[in-house]
Amino acid sequence: MWDMRDRRRQQTFTEAVDRFYRDVLERQVPHDGHRELRQHIATARRRTNQWGYSIGKEHRESARKVDLAVCAIGARML
Repeated sequence: MWDMRDRRRQQTFTEAVDRFYRDVLERQVPHDGHRELRQHIATARRRTNQWGYSIGKEHRESARKVDLAVCAIGARML
């Protein structure tokens, strides 16, 4: 299980967010136009931490999901 309460995992994920962002800018991330993925990525908000920028929801109780954005980043970590 991937537990984001672990500081090492927070750092690893933050580094993956940076790589994903750079890959998107360099058009290295394939995307078939999946509506929900596009929506989740657009909904994701930048969250500053001690290692750089991570992503998260607008606020904890927000109904607007970012799960697929997190999955897209995680999939590229493999």
